[in-house]
Amino acid sequence: MLGQSSLQARTVRNWSIDELTQAADLVVVVDPIKNEDNSEKDIPNYDPRWFQGVSTTFQIKGCFKGTPNKGEIVVKHFKYKEKDISPPNGPDFIFFVISPLGQPAQHWVAFLKKAPDGSYVPVTDQYDAILSFKELHDPSFYR
Repeated sequence: MLGQSSLQARTVRNWSIDELTQAADLVVVVDPIKNEDNSEKDIPNYDPRWFQGVSTTFQIKGCFKGTPNKGEIVVKHFKYKEKDISPPNGPDFIFFVISPLGQPAQHWVAFLKKAPDGSYVPVTDQYDAILSFKELHDPSFYR
């Protein structure tokens, strides 16, 4: 027997590669090399007890758009404080695994906006930051 239940979901924009590129100040191929917690708490309408600010340092491997200042950039984003916990209809944060020395690095294409402090932030905003990063083996990058 089937029953009815109420479902709730939030709308998430489906960004094309062209839209991400147009909205970005910087489009780069990067490898994550360091994660550090930071004190950022700026996600409107969201309880900061659930998340933690993170500054990830990336080594730049290539640049499609913009001019990075040096061979590394810092991207500010968020992660959930509790691993594997995401509230219903919550943000799609991203966290980068740092490869051990001597192991192949994770390669990403990042679509970023420059922040006033000189760091970078995801072009899709913090709430859906995962959409601003494409692993090079991610099939959606080639569509």
